[in-house]
Amino acid sequence: MSGDRPIHPRHGNSAEASLIPVGITDCYVRLVTNGTLHDPRLF
Repeated sequence: MSGDRPIHPRHGNSAEASLIPVGITDCYVRLVTNGTLHDPRLF
């Protein structure tokens, strides 16, 4: 059962580190979608 095992001690650090590229990608997609940035690789 998953409740029996403790979470890895550095789980929080790796989870926070993985949020950085996700946040950057999210901002990039929003800016391209809004037309603020023009993605040279599309069309």
